[in-house]
Amino acid sequence: MSQSNPQIIVLGAGIAGLTAATHLNEKGYSVLLLDKGRGVGGRVATRRVKDFPANHGAPCFRLDRPDVVQVWKNALASVAFTPAPLGLDPRAYVCAEGISQLPKALAKGLTVKLETTVTQIERQQDLWRLSTSSGETWEAPKLLITAPLPQAAAFFRTTDKVLEQRILHAADTVRYSPQWTAIVSWETGLGPEIETSYLRLAEGEAMATIHEQVPRKIWVIHASRTWTEQHLEAEATTIVSTLSQELMRHFPEAKPFVMQAHRWRFARTERPLEQSFMDWADRPGLALAGDFCLESSLMGAAQSALTWAMRQ
Repeated sequence: MSQSNPQIIVLGAGIAGLTAATHLNEKGYSVLLLDKGRGVGGRVATRRVKDFPANHGAPCFRLDRPDVVQVWKNALASVAFTPAPLGLDPRAYVCAEGISQLPKALAKGLTVKLETTVTQIERQQDLWRLSTSSGETWEAPKLLITAPLPQAAAFFRTTDKVLEQRILHAADTVRYSPQWTAIVSWETGLGPEIETSYLRLAEGEAMATIHEQVPRKIWVIHASRTWTEQHLEAEATTIVSTLSQELMRHFPEAKPFVMQAHRWRFARTERPLEQSFMDWADRPGLALAGDFCLESSLMGAAQSALTWAMRQ
């Protein structure tokens, strides 16, 4: 089934895709954002625990790239944010209601279709054609992909082996690091003296940080790369059980009330490509952008996609 097709399709409604789409929309382009998730933001994610926000992806954001800040100006005006705790990042900001408020604000006014899994992408005449698991298709002369490189490569597995290999080569160059995160809601507080704790696990380390919005009640645990890689394919219930036991060993008088874990397979890039975005002269209209290009951060991802959008 073919849909009404836009001028530009942006695949991925994370911070990179939203920033590019916002700028393109302001320039008058017809833009469609597609994402497989149930909400916008990607790794800029917040979950509600006992009615409190817990950021289990990126915990904060900087405002150190003027071009991006200009595009975000309307969204920032509608979001309550304050300087991040010094121990988190002295140059960053946090959102009182959770960092997901930022992508939600950016998405207002944009055409976004969620829960849409793209299965393959192919070039047909002068258009990029996207097919989905539900049988829907979209076409546009220009396509920006903001998914992690291994996922981007998979779109071309059956349609363009040359392009697939180019993208996989770039993925090997930047090297992604995964990360398990876990959200813990404590039945009782842990005392005012505990603000950050490094928990030694049997095979590595995990860092637990207290959410400033709910002091000593809500923690987000970021497992180390080594520990994450050793447990990468484990079930979330196994991760919860392992970390719960470790927490109770360190804090026997406190009781975890709620705990949930999430696996980020592409949490960050080790070596960005140090180029604004990826494109190819023999694949006109196609580009890839994200934190793998300039800098493994929200601002790096946003600047990468915005640089491409500003050239359209």
